[in-house]
Amino acid sequence: FGLYHLSKMFLARTQRKLSVYINFTAEIGPGICFAHPVGIVINGKCRIGANCTIAQHVTLGWKSREPNIGCP
Repeated sequence: FGLYHLSKMFLARTQRKLSVYINFTAEIGPGICFAHPVGIVINGKCRIGANCTIAQHVTLGWKSREPNIGCP
């Protein structure tokens, strides 16, 4: 039961408690601030720069013009 399993358990608990989903493959810069961390969804293909503030009920992701590819 290593650090990987502990981090996945912490991530699952945070997702349930705060209704926040942040994919672990998303590139997030330093200094990010979640103003009210409720209802935030960040896809794994997102790149968020340094010193960003994300408000509540925000979905960040990638969308393709092809049918059934991507996310909102």
